[in-house]
Amino acid sequence: MVRKANMELEQLLKEFKYQEIIDATKDKIDEKSLSYRINAFIGLDKNEEALALISKYNDILYKKNPLATMRLHFELLLSMKKYVEAINMHKEYGDRPYVSQQVEEFLKDVPNKIVKSQKAHEANSLFSDKEKVIELLTKSTDVATLTNAVYHLKELDISPYLGAVSTLLMRNDVNDDIKTLALLVLVLKKSNLDVTISKSKKEYKINPSKTIAPYADPQYKEIMTLIVKNSKDPTIEGVATGLFNQYVLCCFPDNVYDNKSG
Repeated sequence: MVRKANMELEQLLKEFKYQEIIDATKDKIDEKSLSYRINAFIGLDKNEEALALISKYNDILYKKNPLATMRLHFELLLSMKKYVEAINMHKEYGDRPYVSQQVEEFLKDVPNKIVKSQKAHEANSLFSDKEKVIELLTKSTDVATLTNAVYHLKELDISPYLGAVSTLLMRNDVNDDIKTLALLVLVLKKSNLDVTISKSKKEYKINPSKTIAPYADPQYKEIMTLIVKNSKDPTIEGVATGLFNQYVLCCFPDNVYDNKSG
């Protein structure tokens, strides 16, 4: 009977019938009913209700599946920017008796997740203010904040920020990885302006609208196909493709496929 009820809840979840799940699990506090109810609230974008259930019935959920319970708990807390509560819950979970190595490893990584989420939120909060974004691109030296800002430019009308990005490309206090990312954004946006980028003690004058991203070059795909074909095992393939990608980005905007020596 219980198995049939769970199968019905699973089917409702697949059909996105979230309110029906909530109605069907009303007043039920077994682990399965609670899990489906929480997922239904999340599906309806009612994260506060989902978080309240996890908090109220944490012992029941944790006892049945500690890793899944913690993972969902922290995902909700961080998505809702409840950083103080996340820190407190990390301590509370950490004080509980040992369950498994997986749980220990997950808990070890939680502080990093909290810090990354906070930094991403701080960076994202700047994007509503054009002047702050421009100041960040031209003056900030924080790697995480700058990286998030440049990534976010992909979602914006880049026109008001072209001057700031041009300045970023020439800054000596910004590492080459961030400059490369900024240049790739300009290429993606097909920005029609002449810019100069300073990388590896060299200067390149280019027009992004006339530049091909390295991964879009047909020769890139040919080389990657050869690497995959000739690799002896997945480990070698992973190392080889990773190194080649790093090399391509390190050299960009140089054309690594153009052998001018021969």
